[in-house]
Amino acid sequence: MRPDAIADKRILIVEDDYLIAQELAESFRKAGAHILGPVSSVTSALEALRGDLPHAAVLDVLLDGETAYPVAEFLSERGIPFVFATAYSQVVPLPYRRIRIFEQPVPLPELTQSIAELANAHNSANGTAYGIRNIGGEWQWSGYVDGHLVAQATEPTSLRARVAALMKATRLKTQ
Repeated sequence: MRPDAIADKRILIVEDDYLIAQELAESFRKAGAHILGPVSSVTSALEALRGDLPHAAVLDVLLDGETAYPVAEFLSERGIPFVFATAYSQVVPLPYRRIRIFEQPVPLPELTQSIAELANAHNSANGTAYGIRNIGGEWQWSGYVDGHLVAQATEPTSLRARVAALMKATRLKTQ
């Protein structure tokens, strides 16, 4: 792998084992990546995704009693590639079996190469994206340009607010 294979790419690491998380982060940093996290919970991962989107991500499947599938769903909805790095590959449900799974202990050179390929193939740097989700009874919309968060707001839950949030996100997408 080229030394700069993932230079300046944003890589999200979601791993609840501190030593594994640090080992992954160090491997990607040596390859030139910018690390989002590492984070150890679904809540922390979704919070990290409120800013600039990653080019790729590495997800542990089980995070201290919860699964990382809400994070996987968020990434999938936005077209962000990811892999699983886990000791629990047998619990990966059918919809996610198309995602590459690295068994722990993870072979770092192979994982780094895979993430580099995914990050370089990902075209978030060439487009505009938006998302709307319900959080705690309110609707949050976010707009991204070239993978960077450019606008975000929260609207109260009502039909009028939902339509307004959708309209704002759609306008951002077409601008």
